Amino acid sequence: MPNERIVYTYDMWLDDAHASTSVTTVVFEEVDGGTRLTFTEQGVHLDGVHGPGPEAAAGREEGTRGLLENIAQVLCKQP
Repeated sequence: MPNERIVYTYDMWLDDAHASTSVTTVVFEEVDGGTRLTFTEQGVHLDGVHGPGPEAAAGREEGTRGLLENIAQVLCKQP
């Protein structure tokens, strides 16, 4: 089905250190009375810039959640 998926990639740099590369897929699916958004991000973390482990992953998850919540607020505003 057309217009149901967005796929993008990005690199993250901190100073001159390549920290990570990610591939993200966002899928939109029609459900009763609305749209389901499924967000999947796969990343490669390089050079230990953000460190391995749960703290680095939690920070990225928190940042992504905040961005998606902001999008939801904009989309749900009543005219």
